[in-house]
Formats: sequence, C-alpha cells, structure tokens
Amino acid sequence: MGKVVVALIAFAILSFVLADLMGPNSTLFGNDTTVGEINGKSISIQEFQNIAQQQENDYSLYTNRQPSENERPMIREQAWEYLVSQYAYGEQYDELGIEVPRDESIDMISGRNINPTVRSFFSDPQTGQFNRDLLVNFLQNFNDQAPVYQNYWNMIKRNLVPARLRLKYENMLIQSAYSTTAEAERSYHADNDVAEIKYLYVPYVTVSDSVVSVSDAELRDYLNSHSKEFQTEATRSLSYVTFPIIPSSSDTAMVADEVNALKQELVNVNDDSVFAAINSDANNAYLTLPLEQLPPRLQVMSDSLKAGQIYGPYLDLNGYTMYKISDVATDTTLYDVVTIVREIYASDETRDAAARKADLFASESNDRESFERNANEQGLAIIPASGILQNSQRFATLSNARQVVTWAFRDADTGDVSEDFEVDEQYVVAVLTGQTEKGLQPLENVRQEITEIVKKQKKAAIIKEKLQGASGSLEDIAASYGNEAEVYSSSDLKLSANILPNVGFDPAAVGVAFSLEDGETSAPFEGESGVLIIEMQNKTISPEIADYSAFSEQVKQAEKVRTTQQISEAIKDHADVSDMRYKFY
Repeated sequence: MGKVVVALIAFAILSFVLADLMGPNSTLFGNDTTVGEINGKSISIQEFQNIAQQQENDYSLYTNRQPSENERPMIREQAWEYLVSQYAYGEQYDELGIEVPRDESIDMISGRNINPTVRSFFSDPQTGQFNRDLLVNFLQNFNDQAPVYQNYWNMIKRNLVPARLRLKYENMLIQSAYSTTAEAERSYHADNDVAEIKYLYVPYVTVSDSVVSVSDAELRDYLNSHSKEFQTEATRSLSYVTFPIIPSSSDTAMVADEVNALKQELVNVNDDSVFAAINSDANNAYLTLPLEQLPPRLQVMSDSLKAGQIYGPYLDLNGYTMYKISDVATDTTLYDVVTIVREIYASDETRDAAARKADLFASESNDRESFERNANEQGLAIIPASGILQNSQRFATLSNARQVVTWAFRDADTGDVSEDFEVDEQYVVAVLTGQTEKGLQPLENVRQEITEIVKKQKKAAIIKEKLQGASGSLEDIAASYGNEAEVYSSSDLKLSANILPNVGFDPAAVGVAFSLEDGETSAPFEGESGVLIIEMQNKTISPEIADYSAFSEQVKQAEKVRTTQQISEAIKDHADVSDMRYKFY
C-alpha cells in the first residue's frame, strides 16, 4: 500500500513539473524566453525576474510589508524602467563621458554634499535635522546593526550612483537650453504686438456631407502621405460579458447569524478593544471619539448613549455594522466606541454557481457570432473595449484585467473566445474582435478620422472656389456668397493668442493675419474649422527695447520644460525599445 501511495505522489509531482515545462514560460523545446530588447540587448525573462525580485525586496523594506497582487504590476514596471535606464541611458553616459567617481560617491554618503535620502535616514525624528554623529556611528558599527537596517542601507547605496548618473545626464540636457536674441525678440513681439483685423468666415459645416464623396483610394493616399501621424503601438480590441459574483440571500443570512452571535458575546466581553481587533473587519475597531466624530447613527442619539449599550446591527451596502459604547467620559465629551463590521462575502457555493454559468457560456461560444448570439439570448450586456495596449492593467469597466490582456496578445486570434477569467469579483468571458500590430495603422482603424479630414479638404476647395469668384469688400463678398458667410472683427489680436473670436483655436489663421501689411487682404485659405479671408486694418508693432533678457529667460524656461518632458521618450525611441512582457505577465 505504501509503495502505491509513493508512486502516486511521484506521478503527481512529475505531472506538475511537466505541466510547468510545457507551459508558455518554459524553455523546453526552444520556447522563446525573451521578454524584450533594449538598444540591441536581448532581455531574458530570468534577467527581468531578477531585477523585479530586487525591486520587490526594496519595496518590502521601504513599506515594511510584502506587495499586494495589485501592486506587483507597478513593481514590474519599475523593473522594466530600471533595465531601460541601464541599457538605453548607459550608452549615452558612456558616449558623453558621464560618470560618478569614487570620491563623489563617498561625498554623497558622508561628505559635504550628502544625498537627500541619506540625510532623511539619519535625521532626528523630533527636529527633522540631519544628525551626522548618528550616520558616523551607524557606519562604524555597521556589522552590529540589525539586518533590516543593513538591507535598507544597502538598498540606498545601490541606487545612489544610478540616480546621480541619470540626474547628471538630464541636467546636462536641460541646462543646455538656450535662447537667442532673435527668439527673445519674437517672444516679446508675440506678447505685445497688436493687430486690428476684419475677417470673413465660412464654416465647413455649412457644406453638406452629401455634396462631397470620398473614395478608398483618396483615403489611402492621405494615410500614406501622412504616415507619421498614424503610427501606433500594438493594440487589441475585444468584447466581453460578465457574470457577477453577488452574495446570495443565504450568504447574507449567514453573516447576519454571525453578527448576532457576536452581539451576544460582546455584551459580557472582558476586553472590548481585544474583542474588536479580533472580530471586526474595520481598520479602527476601537476608538476614543468626541461627539462630533461619532458615527452618524450614534450622533443622532447622543443624549441617550450609555456605557455598555450595544447599537445595531445595521445592514449597510456591503455588510453589517454594530456599535458598543465601551465607556463615556464623566463630562460626556469623549466616548470609547467599539465598531464591529462584518462584510458580506459570496460563499464558495455562490462563486461556484457564477463560475459554472461563465464556463458554460465560454464552452458554447466558439466564435464572435456564437458569442454575440448566446449573449443576446441570455440577456447579457456585451461591453466593447478597444485600443488595449500590451501592458494595460485595466480597460473599459475592468480594473485588474491583466490576465485577459495577456490572453488577447499571447494566445488569441481574431474571433477566438476566451475561457472564463475571474476579475474584480466577477467572471469574464471575452472574444477578440481586432488586432493591430505596431507601425502604420490599417485604414479601417482610422477610416472615420481620415474621412473627416479629406471631407474637410474637399469642402474647403468648394468654399474657396465660390469665394474667389466674388469681389469688393468683405461685406460684399459675404453678401455674394450667402448667409453661410459671416464677417467679424478683432481690435486686439495678439500672435501669442492662437485664437480668433467666433472661430476658435486657429494658430495658422493668426499667423496669416500677422503676415499681412496694413490694408492688405489675404486670399481665401483653409483654417481649422472653416475657410477665412483676413483683412489687416492696422498692425501696431511694439517699439524695440534695450533689454530682452526677461523674454530670453521665458523662452529658455519653456525649452527646459519641453526637454524635461521629452528626454525619456527620445531615449527609448533612439534605443529602439521592444517590450514583450505581455508574453509572460
């Protein structure tokens, strides 16, 4: 008998190991273990997991707890950014000769320019002031320190040099921002020159869509000639249905029985605070509170609150709550309050019932057509989701849908129906409705957007042709064109405004206006929302000033902000970063 049991256990272990080897993350039979590529360097899943584990260890040290499942995606993102910094930024540091020599490292730890993180670690908790003696004592007796402090210190030291390298590099780029005198003068005039203009405006919406037609060939021509504007990351589109895990009436009754039993125990308990800590789902189950901070249900009966009295249980949205007044101050200004909260959770039987419904739906839905038919027959709402990225954690109504995203990118083809996934207290079944790979978007994905652009161009051509046949003042041209043309004026237009009254945001139109001389009228031109003709009535050019330094600094600061925002993306583009974590997570 014993040999049979041993054999069964061995078989079970072997099956488990083989299942792992045959899984999507296995290296057996040459399965790809590459999680990405950075600057030509292939990143293996093992290297990535090592960094992620180190990041997780650091997180645990910093927070004094293990990360939750919801926090692990954030930690993996930090691990990926660490690798990007190492391989993409590292090349830039080498080319530019950026380094942190040993004496600078020492200076950050114990010299005159101590790193802010180090300073905070050795600051007096009472005054907040840095205590150098505390630092010196810690370093001199490092081997005798508690392991948790040794690990925390090693974490700080490990991050000092990479952080300083990154800071030096980014500061070099930011501080290289420069403003020429010509740029400063342009900024000065953009803020201070004033134009008085009159302009005729014909909105595109005045031309009916039925007047213009757009062919597929025209749409493709526009897409190809503006390809840089329609690049995309790899995305997926899907539709899904949900099977909520809702506590049943018997689940609610079970919790009610538990709360009533606790109520009987609470009457004669010896230590209210210990009882509350053990038996309540509330974070702060025993508190001393003034009247104004009592729970609303207790505030309304404050005149009758008595020590030892229990109030409730009350059924709320998520569970039952009851209170006990453990003690009342003699002047009735403070109350010791026990709060017993018991949330209503779905039982295993309830969860299993929802799982069976979802599993049956998934097994009977073989493609998009049967998926939609079954959903309609069962009265299930079909929820669409598009533009899902490889590393998305959430989409549409789902907050923690990473497993659905992984399925969509790693396992599914268009039309495939998923198994049932447990997400956010519900089971989810999805059907993949579309796939877009990285690069130029297919026409179907941007058809509507490009159709509107091409229609606008055709409407502009119709309006301009009609306007060019008219003559006289703007009022005469408007009268000749018809009621769709309006003439407006602006007496204080500035180049920096980028807005025309009654027209809206149209920086190109403002630029056209300032390009005109007094008394000059533009030809009809295509604006953001309609065709315009602008007449310059009077342009007041601000006088030259002796010192443009304030405007030079304004230009420089704007450039610094742009540089700060663009460094990371520019580095990633240059390094040709390819992120394939979706194959594993």
